[in-house]
Amino acid sequence: MPGARPGSSRPSTRDCCSRSSRSPPRAEGFRPDAVLGHSLGEYVAATVAGAMSFEDGLDLVMKQAHLLESRCCPGGMVGVLAPPSLYRRRRDLFTGLALAGVDFPTETTGNFVIGGEAERVTEARAVLDREGVIAVRLPVRHGFHSGLVDGIRHECRSLGHAVAVKLPSLPVYSCAYAGELDGAALPGWDDYAWDVVRGRVRFDELMATAFRDPARHYFVDLSASGSFVTSSGTARPRLPGRVRDQPVRQQRGVSF
Repeated sequence: MPGARPGSSRPSTRDCCSRSSRSPPRAEGFRPDAVLGHSLGEYVAATVAGAMSFEDGLDLVMKQAHLLESRCCPGGMVGVLAPPSLYRRRRDLFTGLALAGVDFPTETTGNFVIGGEAERVTEARAVLDREGVIAVRLPVRHGFHSGLVDGIRHECRSLGHAVAVKLPSLPVYSCAYAGELDGAALPGWDDYAWDVVRGRVRFDELMATAFRDPARHYFVDLSASGSFVTSSGTARPRLPGRVRDQPVRQQRGVSF
């Protein structure tokens, strides 16, 4: 992306890559029954479903990236491979850090994400390392889903308000709302555009309520790591075979 600084182009680059990763399954004849977005991936899901155009979605994330670079303090995020209850128990460790998202909660294991000022994120990760808890620094320079982005709330809402929103051609499941986007969310795209950036990622709640029986669904994970369906026990091949394959006919296909 000529002329763009690396930090500011990362979200829009990720959006392009996520969008383009949908093409191979469609070329194979695979058509999802629904799409599911995680964090900024919600914008990609919305464009795939036709709720907004690719041009509007790309414009949205590029302008948000510019706002983050020019208006927000640097920050960071860390994925923690531990039960989310650890965040609640160890307030001494996580003071000043937001619970940015919960992916998989169990009594003995799990995966949650914290975000906040870069120095505090580094300190917390160092303590977790010493205590034998796996903590992975995410490749971002801002504390998404934390108070560090509150300074651009008005501008983000204005960007969302300017998007021409249409009824999606297939269901869109949102981690920000832990459910399917319904007609009530369409007039309030300004709220939705902001909640995707600031709200907690509630992937755990979404899976528990919308997909109580994962075996009835055929999940195709098109994220960069392919880790969501693997960790949730709903693993399927990244690129399934032709639509004539038996599992695709018998199960609802969900792409995310």
